[in-house]
Amino acid sequence: MAGYSATPLVRKLGIRSGERVVSLHAPAYYAKLLGALPAGAIITSRIHAGARFVHLFVSRRAALDNELPKLRDRKSVV
Repeated sequence: MAGYSATPLVRKLGIRSGERVVSLHAPAYYAKLLGALPAGAIITSRIHAGARFVHLFVSRRAALDNELPKLRDRKSVV
C-alpha cells in the first residue's frame, strides 16, 4: 500500500518513556491511533509548563490562529 510504513506512530512522533503527551481537541480514537505508549508515558489534556509534546487538533486555520498564541503563553507559564 502506498504511503504505508511499519514504523509505529508513537516512534514517528518521538514520544519517549515517561513522556506526558498533552493532547488538545483530539478525536475520540486518538489513543488507538497512537497504539502502545512507551513505559510510563501518559496522555493528558492538561497543559503544564515545559511541556515537550503538545498535540493540538483543529479543523480550521482560524481556530489554529486563535489557539496557538494562548497555548504558547500557557505552556511557558503554567
